[in-house]
Amino acid sequence: MFNKIASTFITRGISALISFAVLIITAKVLGAEIRGNISLLILGISFITMISQVAGGPALIYLIPKSNISSLVGVSYIWAAISCLVFSFILSATNFIPEFFFYHLLFISLLQCLSHLHLVILLGKEKINIHNLIVLAQVFTHIIFMAFFVFIWDQKTIESFIWSIYISNILTYILSLIAIQKYFVKFNLFELPGLLKTMFKNGTYTLVANITLLLSVRMSYYYLNLFTGTAAVGIFSAGVSVTESVLLLSSSVSLIIFMRIANSSDTLFAQNLTIRLSKICFILTLPCLFLLLLLPKDFYNFLFGEEFATIKDVIMALSVGIAAISFSMIYSHYFAGMGKYHINAIASSISFSITLVAGYFIIPIWGITGAGWVASMAYLASSGFHFVVFLKHTGANPLYLAPTLRDISFFNKYLLNFNRKTNS
Repeated sequence: MFNKIASTFITRGISALISFAVLIITAKVLGAEIRGNISLLILGISFITMISQVAGGPALIYLIPKSNISSLVGVSYIWAAISCLVFSFILSATNFIPEFFFYHLLFISLLQCLSHLHLVILLGKEKINIHNLIVLAQVFTHIIFMAFFVFIWDQKTIESFIWSIYISNILTYILSLIAIQKYFVKFNLFELPGLLKTMFKNGTYTLVANITLLLSVRMSYYYLNLFTGTAAVGIFSAGVSVTESVLLLSSSVSLIIFMRIANSSDTLFAQNLTIRLSKICFILTLPCLFLLLLLPKDFYNFLFGEEFATIKDVIMALSVGIAAISFSMIYSHYFAGMGKYHINAIASSISFSITLVAGYFIIPIWGITGAGWVASMAYLASSGFHFVVFLKHTGANPLYLAPTLRDISFFNKYLLNFNRKTNS
């Protein structure tokens, strides 16, 4: 398990660095206005991708070991095509996404949905290394072609970002399809009714959790665009990207925990694993947050340009909420691994409700800094809910959940013992 965590952490670390480079290019070279439009496009793609995950997302991990892969892929492909077409039209028609993005939103979303399905199958088969290599190929292709379009062809437009996204997603689709083709068998029509019922039942819970989680954080984009302008969206999204980068460890550990708990019958062991690793992730995240806060505003101005002079205010406003999420993210994946998707759905709904109401009143007055405060409020509320429910579900002593420096000294030994147990 330690090797898988390390591999995932390195992969996500490299991906984060490349994403940061893309952020700098889109912010400093292309400007806040284009960065804002890019943020809106990404928001739309993320929304549609989550809709498609009703029949092609992480909930499939439970079905992959015991189901016909061809049937899973067939159902998921059809659902992805329908959801991408319908929701691309809805988002464009309601002006949630600029109308001129319609075709790009449709085709990029479809590519991402299908590629993500393939990657989920690799995770379900526990092919972590292959999964990580494909992810790395995607992000490297994106940055290479974007740099080529911007600096070699001197195309400092949003099209440089869009076409590099197309190329990287096409490559990801092809590589991931090749990686899973050996799992295809003859399509089983008779298992289709039961498969559809299970897929959409599990997927609906996941959808509610993911959509409300996305909106709880990104609804601020809509309010900023409505009340302040597209440039403010670009500045705020840059601040969010920088601050959320410190969640790298928590997200890496969460992925492995989700797969392991989903395939384990030892409840007590899963609880102890969750408690220990949540504390370690929190302790290791804090220094990274402090570093971001200690960096002077001039440093961020140098990286992103003078248009982004207020980005540190966003980082400061987000920091408390991000610290809470680094802790509770492990809990949310514990509940997912235990099949209790409704808990995450409730937590995300609480977070979204706070953003929806508080954002409407705070953002028009305080702008991007207010958007950061609202996001922190939403993070704290969902984290608090996860904390309370975990205590109730496990009966754990609240003091035992409090992070201490002693937890770090047990980290290596704990992982080695876990690895020995799971391989026995």
